[in-house]
Amino acid sequence: MKKTFEMILGIACALVLFASCSPGAVNFDIKIGELQYGSGNDRVHVEVTSDNSNVMVRGAECWWTFDGSEPTQQSPFNNSDTTVTNYEFDMVIPSDFYSGEIKFLCKIKKAAMGKKEVVTKKITKNFSIQYHSVGSKTSCDLYKGKGYQNEYLASTTRVTGTDKFVVKEDGTLKITFLQGAGLFKVDAASIASGSTSYSKQVSAGDTVTVDYHSDIVATTSSASGTKSAEYLIILE
Repeated sequence: MKKTFEMILGIACALVLFASCSPGAVNFDIKIGELQYGSGNDRVHVEVTSDNSNVMVRGAECWWTFDGSEPTQQSPFNNSDTTVTNYEFDMVIPSDFYSGEIKFLCKIKKAAMGKKEVVTKKITKNFSIQYHSVGSKTSCDLYKGKGYQNEYLASTTRVTGTDKFVVKEDGTLKITFLQGAGLFKVDAASIASGSTSYSKQVSAGDTVTVDYHSDIVATTSSASGTKSAEYLIILE
């Protein structure tokens, strides 16, 4: 009887010990960083995460879609990590995507209690931004709530630039000047030095032109390529 009791007690202790060491339930998620403008190649940093400190994410191979369809391993958008070793990567956001659902299909390599395995997980993230970089476009269409960002880099020669925006809906045009060592003009009207914003009422069919020029040049090659001017434009 005593041996039976000791056996039952031993089994109970083992179960308690196993439960205390068990990693438990785990949910995998995707963390999306702030949009980084890239002259038409806008991107965000993505990280595959675990909500359980006992379960470590060791890698993730992911595919995703922006059009609401379910991603597959043949989807064109992926982090190209066939070795399943990288759980952080940069994801390019298409220039026509401002808000909606991004659907992910990920093969996640996890490690818990010395055991490694790969699990497949579907994750949907709501994503929303207000601006995309102008990039190489010679003319941009302006719709309400869908704006643009442009920046100018210092050079060893005089910096100039002209951007044209075609208004597609009636509304209020708003421009925010975030940085500018030179002179901005909107529809040939000079913007006062030190101004941080500009707005006016516009109608569908209007064309808005933003010009920039700077006579300040980089004196060294190391200073060339640094951001010297930046603005945001949006229709509200």
